[in-house]
Order: sequence, then C-alpha cells, then structure tokens
Amino acid sequence: MNRYHPIAILFGASLICFSQKEHQKYVIGVNIIGPNPNCPNGPVFVGSVQKISPAATAGIQLGDRLLAIDGTPIKDLADASHRISSESSQPVFLEVERAGSTRRLTVQRERSDIVWSQNGLRVIDDGLMVGSDFSDSEIQEIQKLNRELQVAIQSGDFLNVFPGHYPKNKSLYYPGFEVFVWDKGQRVHVGGIEDGPARRNGVRWGDRILSINGIDPRGKSLSELEALFSGQTPTRMSMTIERAGRQKTFTFTIALAANVLRDNNWQMVNGAMVPLWVPKPYTSCFE
Repeated sequence: MNRYHPIAILFGASLICFSQKEHQKYVIGVNIIGPNPNCPNGPVFVGSVQKISPAATAGIQLGDRLLAIDGTPIKDLADASHRISSESSQPVFLEVERAGSTRRLTVQRERSDIVWSQNGLRVIDDGLMVGSDFSDSEIQEIQKLNRELQVAIQSGDFLNVFPGHYPKNKSLYYPGFEVFVWDKGQRVHVGGIEDGPARRNGVRWGDRILSINGIDPRGKSLSELEALFSGQTPTRMSMTIERAGRQKTFTFTIALAANVLRDNNWQMVNGAMVPLWVPKPYTSCFE
C-alpha cells in the first residue's frame, strides 16, 4: 500500500491516506487516495471524511471520485492534494463522480487546527497526529518512541508482527494491531492499529506491551509472537501495557481478521489490500 502520506495518526488507525498538507492553513477535512505507480493516470478518490468538517457539511462522501478542483481537471494524486487545500479561506469548488453521476459541490475551507480539534485530534511536532486528550507526558513519550523507531528501522534491528496491520492469514483472530519489536527483541510495542477490539477498549499506538495473558513477549521469535498475539478461536485476551510510566491492563475478545478488514473498509484482491468501496473497473489500480 503505497498511497499513504508519511504523517502518522497515533490516535486511531495508524497512517492516514495522502492528506491535505499540514503546513497549509485551510482545509476541508478529507483525505484522498490514489492509484499505484503502475496506474499513473488512474482515478483519485476521497479516502475518508472527518465527521465534523466542511466536507461532511457539503455532502462529500467516502469513495467519491475526484474529477476537478475549481473547474480544472486533476492530474494526479499529488496535484489534487496540493490544490484541495490553500493558505486562503476561500471556498473550493469540487466536481466528483458518485454512482455514475457527476456532482458539483462548493466547500468552504476551514483552518486545519480547528478541523482536527473538532474531531478530537491535533498535530504535534514531526507531523504526528494524536488525540486531543493526550497528556504532555504521553506526547513526549510518543515523540521519543517515534525517533527510536526510526533508528531501529534504519539499523535493521526491527521486527513487525502482522505488517500491514493484519495477519497474512485472515482467518485468524487477533487484537487488531501490528506488533513492533526492536532492541534485540527487548522492546515490544503496539504498532499500526485498526478499528478493532484493542482500540475500542483503549489500547493506543506506541503502548509498550509487558504481557499477553500473563506471558512476557520479550525475546520471542516471530512465530512465537504470531502465536501469542493470534489464534484460531475468538478467545479473551488480557494485555498489560506501560504508557508514560503507568501500567494499564486491557481485556477484550480477539476478532476475526477478515471482519476487522471489512470493518475498516478494506478487501483482498489478488493478494493485495484494496479499499472496499473502489469500483471494480479500478481495483487493479489499487492492488
């Protein structure tokens, strides 16, 4: 999946789609998603709409195909991302395709910090996006963790259980997040997290995992970690974590990966994750 902007959401489901650039002051509250490099002239779609936003008010919906901005046809994802936001509060005129018909919508731009705040989010240093309820100590820990992760990845001292946020076998049950492991297996943290059982019970990206059902995950092999964090049946999982110096324990029932995939608007097409709402004629552009 190469259609993501490098900004990380640490409040919800990992990375957001190639989004309106944060340095641009006025936005409409959408993220847009485009095709893979093998389909350079492929369509650009609305990948998500903030619940409280100018876009939602104007009637823009998930899956709308973006055709033109201010009367000019879009060239590609980068072009659309650049022009949909502005340093001016002037409204933007969008032409979108939905269910085979064309719609023309006028959307009043709003300051990005206001849009994010209304949706319980805020952007901090390095483009990281967190929940507005994060404490200063939690934010400092996340910033430090993000720096350490970059070093671990660059050095090769990094393992990711369930890369892409899902187990390879979608018939397994799991908590709904990746597992980041580094420091020679001594650091085990919650990675990219989807809307699933763990997140719904309060688990966050970056939480340091101390135990799973009483078992310490440190020093284990990839196969052992996969077995520890997933299973063939929807069993209860008890997970103890450390967050900003405080320990918390969460208990939830792990969910079928295929169901978590669907609930997060994804589908598998020829072994690739493709947005569930992409029309069939365009699925090959997103494989």
